[in-house]
Amino acid sequence: MVYRTAHYVLKNKDDAILAAQQALIEIYKTIHFYKETENFTMWIQRKVTTSCMEICKPIKFT
Repeated sequence: MVYRTAHYVLKNKDDAILAAQQALIEIYKTIHFYKETENFTMWIQRKVTTSCMEICKPIKFT
């Protein structure tokens, strides 16, 4: 589910793998913040989408 969501957002295999790895690390680090009243699948997809957006961020040159 994590890779599939990342690939759907990024449309690139290599970037999706990187985003999925980053999302899984973030999920592992923040699992204790998960509230049982939230939908677990949606919580994970939000983490994956955030990782995808960080990868897509344009690089600013100074």
